[in-house]
Amino acid sequence: MIVRRCLLLVAFGISGLLMLTSSAAATPWINSSTGNPYHWARTANPFTVKLGNNVTSAWTTYLGGASTDWSKNGAASDYFGTFSTTNPLRTTVVTGLTTPRKCKPSSGRVEVCDAGYGRNGWLGLATIWASGDHISQATVKLNDSYYSSGFYNTPIWRAGVTCQEVGHTFGLDHQDESGANLHTCMDYANTPDTWNTHPNRYDYSTLVDDYAHLDSTSTIAAASSSSGHRGLRRVRDNLYVEKLGNGNRRFVWVFWADQSVRHGVPDEG
Repeated sequence: MIVRRCLLLVAFGISGLLMLTSSAAATPWINSSTGNPYHWARTANPFTVKLGNNVTSAWTTYLGGASTDWSKNGAASDYFGTFSTTNPLRTTVVTGLTTPRKCKPSSGRVEVCDAGYGRNGWLGLATIWASGDHISQATVKLNDSYYSSGFYNTPIWRAGVTCQEVGHTFGLDHQDESGANLHTCMDYANTPDTWNTHPNRYDYSTLVDDYAHLDSTSTIAAASSSSGHRGLRRVRDNLYVEKLGNGNRRFVWVFWADQSVRHGVPDEG
């Protein structure tokens, strides 16, 4: 398999808002106004992001697996073989601070929830609040309306969507959206397998690049501003944005059940 390594730059209809890059070698999520990747501000590496556990027992294994995967450092392996990473990110699963149905954000951390949000077309949502380049809080919703029975009620789908939605909360884009299998949870493989339930070496290399510089302040466990709601606007079929005022924005990443059709603004449940 030939791994696509070229940088693809796509300009979107919201002028000056953001740009996203997609490649197998690097998939940062870039703020077009500054040219910098969206990231958690912190003053030292490694750093730890808390994942609030607001999930039922059907999801605890998958949340724990995603936390372990995104925290890997040193020797690791993926579909392509063994490799070594100097991943600066660590995560820890902690007691949740919200209810699964509402899944309200908590400043400076990620709240992960599952509930029956309705058969509204999406399997998972990752919502990120950002001020400038800096992520200040995030939530992940896993939609039990699809996972409680039927086609998606499998370990591969549960683990893959959890891994991807949690990955978005660290500032990662998709490696591919064509349906090709790049053997990572950060693609949209038409026929996912066990390799699509974990990050691969290219996801870790992106984290290394995105978090190479340090910040003078930290947004981990910091207060967040989220006023002035104006409604979501489409950036692309799986990404939407809402301007909150004073340079703050809310982004919603959507893992649609059917990737082959164009969607409107998601019903967030």
